[in-house]
Amino acid sequence: MQIHKNILFENWAKNVRNKVPFLFLPENVEDLKHVLTNHSSIRLVGSGHSWADLWKEAQAIIDLSFLNLSPTINHNTLEVTLSAGMKLWQINQFLDKNGLALQNLGSIDQQSIAGAISTGTHGSGYQFGCLATQCKEVTWIDGHGNIHTFDIQHPHFHAILISLGLLGIIIQLKIQVVPAFHIQENTFTCPWEEAVKNFNHWIHEYDHLKIWWLPPSREVVVYAMYRTQEPIQESRFQHFWRETVLSVWGYRTMVILGNLLPRLRPRINQILTAQMRKPYQRVNKSFKIFKVPEPPKHRETEWAFPLKDASSILSDYFKRYSDNRFTFNFIQEIRVAQADNFWLSPAYHRDTLWLGIYNHYDKQWESLKQDFQSFALSYLARPHWGKEFNLSNKELYSCYPRFSDFMELKSFYDPQNKFGEFYAKK
Repeated sequence: MQIHKNILFENWAKNVRNKVPFLFLPENVEDLKHVLTNHSSIRLVGSGHSWADLWKEAQAIIDLSFLNLSPTINHNTLEVTLSAGMKLWQINQFLDKNGLALQNLGSIDQQSIAGAISTGTHGSGYQFGCLATQCKEVTWIDGHGNIHTFDIQHPHFHAILISLGLLGIIIQLKIQVVPAFHIQENTFTCPWEEAVKNFNHWIHEYDHLKIWWLPPSREVVVYAMYRTQEPIQESRFQHFWRETVLSVWGYRTMVILGNLLPRLRPRINQILTAQMRKPYQRVNKSFKIFKVPEPPKHRETEWAFPLKDASSILSDYFKRYSDNRFTFNFIQEIRVAQADNFWLSPAYHRDTLWLGIYNHYDKQWESLKQDFQSFALSYLARPHWGKEFNLSNKELYSCYPRFSDFMELKSFYDPQNKFGEFYAKK
């Protein structure tokens, strides 16, 4: 087992930096038990892709990237068993070689599978839940050092998966997969009034839908996706040109320009939106369509709103952030997800409209984040655990119907509080 002492651990976005006495990279279950026995304050860090300070004040942090548990496939049941530390991009490659795929994915593939599931990471699609809904079984170690394997029938299964690592250490997951498939993605722009009007129709018509908005543009970019077995209709050069040249190099150049000259941000966003007006269609492997090019470093807050109120929420959202009180140099994303049964899921028992605020860090970020949080709470929205928010435990009790049940379970599985507390303010 690799051990690093007195390290400065920094997350991907570089908004969280903590001095930590020990970083452990275990290779097996015995290594994990050793850490549990010898340390009283432990946090799991995944790939550090969360914007939230999930490892604050920990004595020891654990990275499961080197956990030596080889993936296996049951081709009869279409289930795969995966090590908790495997990254999503590794899983996508492994499944693709075997003619399989994950049912749904988020926009980024750098997270570990356990980290993505534990924070409630999601993709988009009215018929699809968060990534945790694809899990059929979880093997984990509690604060006593006991190993458990829970399937979906276990009464605590829906508490363990989305738990932020507060109940124990997930070491292995059994995931339901599907035969590999392609996605036809249709990209077009429309006025945001038209997007609001058609939103409820679109989420039922398309298998997956996301909308990008660059405030204060009066148009949005719509990504309407169908699952298909049609052959790939995007060459490697086309993929490179769109995903690397335009979306990485070109977009980052515009972000830098907007940072240097903030007064130009509204105009830059209008130009970027205008560049997307020509409709575009492509077909490619599912994981290549779901994934977006790695964005520039930025800040995020994202909340789960009740989907039944989508029309009024979206209208208010566009109106609130079109008034130039804040300047934006980043894409704002709108997605949807199906309700689920996970105790701490933002989509718990509620079909969900995912709305957030994304921006490069600058002096307006804290006030912008707080403004959006006030807007979200006015619609009884729930925060995404892996993004930025500022709620007290009392407020979390109000957001999550089973928050108190979860805290009781934590006392049972982690009575010595080895895995820490919620990072919310007191």
